[in-house]
Amino acid sequence: MNQQKSTPPPKYEPFSPAAYKLAATYQLGTPQEEFRVGHQIRYIAAGVILLCFGLFFASIEWSMHVKRTIPINIFLPIILLLIKREPFLSILVLILFLTAFYCLFYPLFYRSWHIYLCSYGFIYLRGKKVHALRWDQIADAHGKAVQHHLYGAYLRTSHRYTIRSRDGKKIVLNDKFTDVERLGNHIIREFKQVTRP
Repeated sequence: MNQQKSTPPPKYEPFSPAAYKLAATYQLGTPQEEFRVGHQIRYIAAGVILLCFGLFFASIEWSMHVKRTIPINIFLPIILLLIKREPFLSILVLILFLTAFYCLFYPLFYRSWHIYLCSYGFIYLRGKKVHALRWDQIADAHGKAVQHHLYGAYLRTSHRYTIRSRDGKKIVLNDKFTDVERLGNHIIREFKQVTRP
């Protein structure tokens, strides 16, 4: 029996009224799928590690100001160095907490970034900036995938897709977006179909 492949439903349904309005304004057809900035395991892991270090150094600072006694442990040389530089310790704790907060909640900082794949092109929203391209307005589209290793062990693959429009504008998509590999490959495939002789 010959069965047709069904396309998966869009990730985020229904789309916002603004997505439909933008698609109509730029004559891109109907929105098919939405891509957003999402959590990544490496950012969550880094956030948790930084938070632990921040709590550790905050407890040292607290013991310096309140108890004036620090328990001896394996970090004694680090503790002794930081006792001599008390303002440094406060700044270090602040930087660790702020960086941990960013790593754990970074999708909130990019919540206004969206990409809508439409029938005849795509819309890239970055804050208040709107970049809308039809497939036939793309001059060049290519992607690059780089595998990262640490001491021979595979860590992850990073992706970078560059799309240039006919009027010279450049859009770069990377791993901030969830499932950027599928998004970038879709854009390249549509671009090649339009430019195929």
